[in-house]
Amino acid sequence: MTSKLTSRVVANVFGVSSKWLLVQGHVGRRSLFTAEAIGLEAYEKQRSRTQTQFTGMVDKFRNKMKEFTISDTKNMIFTEDLKHMVHLIENRPEELTLISQMMKRFNNQNRHLRFGTFVFGPVVMRMYHYLNQPTLALEAFMDPELDGLFEQLSTFQVLCDLLYNNEMYQEIINVFEIIKTKQIQGHKYPRNMTILVFAACYKMNTVQSYEYALQLLSDMKAFGTEPVRRVTSYAAALAINQNAPQIALEILTTTRNTNYVTIRNLKILALAELNRPDDCLPIIRYSIEFDNPDALKKHSVCQEVLEKVMLSVDRLGNKEVSLEFERINKALVSSQQISTSTLADLLNTEIVATQPMTSGTQGQGQEQRNVDRSFRMGRNDFKPKRSPTYERDIRRSIKHE
Repeated sequence: MTSKLTSRVVANVFGVSSKWLLVQGHVGRRSLFTAEAIGLEAYEKQRSRTQTQFTGMVDKFRNKMKEFTISDTKNMIFTEDLKHMVHLIENRPEELTLISQMMKRFNNQNRHLRFGTFVFGPVVMRMYHYLNQPTLALEAFMDPELDGLFEQLSTFQVLCDLLYNNEMYQEIINVFEIIKTKQIQGHKYPRNMTILVFAACYKMNTVQSYEYALQLLSDMKAFGTEPVRRVTSYAAALAINQNAPQIALEILTTTRNTNYVTIRNLKILALAELNRPDDCLPIIRYSIEFDNPDALKKHSVCQEVLEKVMLSVDRLGNKEVSLEFERINKALVSSQQISTSTLADLLNTEIVATQPMTSGTQGQGQEQRNVDRSFRMGRNDFKPKRSPTYERDIRRSIKHE
């Protein structure tokens, strides 16, 4: 039987609060999207090709561009000029100033003379991302002289990913409020932008960010946009951090597939915080009794979450519930289904590939993540499996009754 002493020791080590549980993770910054997902790898490859092409000529080209940006000159900045400079730029103040002047001159030229189809917005933001210049990227986005240059969903995503990496969470929300009014390609709530916004709210973890997130969820529902699973996970985790596990449970009910590890662990944690361990146990037991042969990993439960359930079981003081938790925990250990990954790790797993940025229900459930599939609970073809440890303990308990 789970002892009170054990739970007190566990509480001292793990159980300071659910806020500690969900906010802590790997030390240092982590990107939300991989370099491939935001096109940064492609930018770096093109940068390498351009620098090879301009071997021995970079300084000459740069000086010529400086002459072309002088206010009283009649020289024009053409598409190829700006493309080259975007891929040749180094992280030096004078070059950052030059690229800004080139963009403004290019954008203010007679638009009728531009017949190319090259779209600069995403590439420029990838340039700033590569150079890690979030403030300059944001200034460029907000600059009236560059109006019309940054009107693409992918541009918004790269910009906000850069802001996220630099912990500029309020700025992400500010950018999103501007994007909503534009409704680019008819999307008021672009898929990847909503992920970034809710990630920012989760990271901020304030009353204001919590209220903003709840209102945004309500607005999305009213607009007919169904939030993707990552959005739901961030919103539920934020609710738990704000001591509102009951709200977290309501948020999680909007998820169609509850078999994903993050959703399941969040639900278990919310129930434990509500002192309903008896409702946690059937969810945990499900991990033992069912298996998907195609899954890359077994159905796992986070160790942190189990510790929270243990404390909740002790608070309840019900002998039968304690015995059942003991059996389940032993079976999980035996089948190696207890994960050492934290919920923060799961929530902030990098997104490695995405569908085209859409709103609504298009493409939902299709975004792939590097660890997501490892912890995925599978499809609907679950097959019962026998857990020798769990069933043996059940038989023993029946025999002694």
